[in-house]
Amino acid sequence: MELLQPWSEHLEKTFPIETERQYVVNWMTKKIQDPTFRGAVLVCVAETEGTGRGTFWATFIELLGPWNCSPVAFKALTGEWDNHLQYSFAICNEASDEGDSLSKFTASDNLKRKCDPAPQMMHLNIKSKAQELFYVCTSMVLCTNNQNAMRLNDDSRRIYVTSNAAEAPSAEYFTALHQWIKTPGWQEHLYTYLKRHNLGDWDGFAPAPMTAGKQSMMDTTEGVIGSAVRQIVEEWPSRYISKRQVIACFKIYRRKMDEKFKNWESQVTSEFNKHVRLSDGLTKTKNADLRQKMDVGDDSLRNTPAYLRKYAKADQAQVARQVEWLYFYGIVEDVLEEGGYISA
Repeated sequence: MELLQPWSEHLEKTFPIETERQYVVNWMTKKIQDPTFRGAVLVCVAETEGTGRGTFWATFIELLGPWNCSPVAFKALTGEWDNHLQYSFAICNEASDEGDSLSKFTASDNLKRKCDPAPQMMHLNIKSKAQELFYVCTSMVLCTNNQNAMRLNDDSRRIYVTSNAAEAPSAEYFTALHQWIKTPGWQEHLYTYLKRHNLGDWDGFAPAPMTAGKQSMMDTTEGVIGSAVRQIVEEWPSRYISKRQVIACFKIYRRKMDEKFKNWESQVTSEFNKHVRLSDGLTKTKNADLRQKMDVGDDSLRNTPAYLRKYAKADQAQVARQVEWLYFYGIVEDVLEEGGYISA
């Protein structure tokens, strides 16, 4: 390992949190040991530029072969074209969606479509060509300086976020590191190290663990509408709540919503589905025990006990009569006011 000492030191500088560092090494190991492995998308977040993430991943590209790797822009990565999925490894060196919170959420959804941890046959949209069938085994890394690069939620199980070095190393450090990279021989040693590394019981196909960086990204990208929907669901005085009831809380500001947010009702629906996931065909419920009894799939009435449907409908009707709508209008008003969308 002596020849790999510069690489080991740079690994520790780039990924200062030990659990995240070990996850990255295991991820790289799995890719070397099984080239068809895809794994979770690694999102590497650093507060400043010049921390050396690009240099670190350049050493990995050396092992895979540059001809098997592709740089990709964030808009291309999350857009309609799939050119990068023809390669074994794709890296985006500046992941940032600068649109509104809805476009951030859409970008995340588009990315999830392309990042299943297992290899699979996919019809790819190749620019300037007809749609083609490929065996996709692309692993992806996104590097960004933006904590709000994309919209994540509890269901973003295919994305692993690391918190990288807070400060950039000195120029002298990088001079020595690049001098080492130019020295032949380290590639064989690093490849052998990863090829022989024992993964133990590490499962690269399991949902990506929560990290402090991922939680921070979730918190900072909630957005105005997301914040209002979350508060409405939390404060709702019944275990049942419907999408229509949540949208109704926003309609008092319909004109302002139409002006400031594109397709705001779709965004409210997306946020609503984040907090209340299971349906009995009539309502959504926040009660975990009752959810299990109602787990019949999206908007399906099959096998749902009739008494539950009847109870849910009656409960909703009662709540609709008794709910203090002005209170929930106030939640929306406060959030829009705080965001600067309406005047106090």
